[in-house]
Order: sequence, then structure tokens, then C-alpha cells
Amino acid sequence: MENLFPLISVNGTAKHGCHAGIPGTGPHGTVCSQCTLLSPQGARFVCAQYKTLTGRVGKSISPGTASCRYFEQRRRFNATQEG
Repeated sequence: MENLFPLISVNGTAKHGCHAGIPGTGPHGTVCSQCTLLSPQGARFVCAQYKTLTGRVGKSISPGTASCRYFEQRRRFNATQEG
């Protein structure tokens, strides 16, 4: 799939898959592997938001794909707690 959206933060070409939104429309520099909505399905990764929107499990997506507008930051294991 060719990137026809110049404002999208995708450095390469976007891969066709079952994404909840258009890849690259999320926060600049973020990828699907940083999102809480990316969930394992056997030996592959699928978008949980795609299942919520469509009611079916989609095809696997690459964790390195630029994030979409439904991006939710995954909590990092080494993050320090404030307070």
C-alpha cells in the first residue's frame, strides 16, 4: 500500500493488514508494539481495537508498524512510579 497521506508519520510504505485505523495516524514516532491494544493470538499479533470495532479477529499485523489513531501507550516495565 502506498502512503498517500503526507501528514502521516510513516517513514516507509504501510503494509495492508487488519488495523483499527490507518497506520501512521497515531502519535509521531510510535509503533504498534508500544500500544496496549496489540495482543498476542497464538504465534502472531492482532489489534484488539479492530476486533472491538468489527466483531472479528483480524489478520496478523507487524508490531513495527506505525501506530494508528487508537494508540494507547503501553506501560513500560522499567518506568518509575511518582508519588
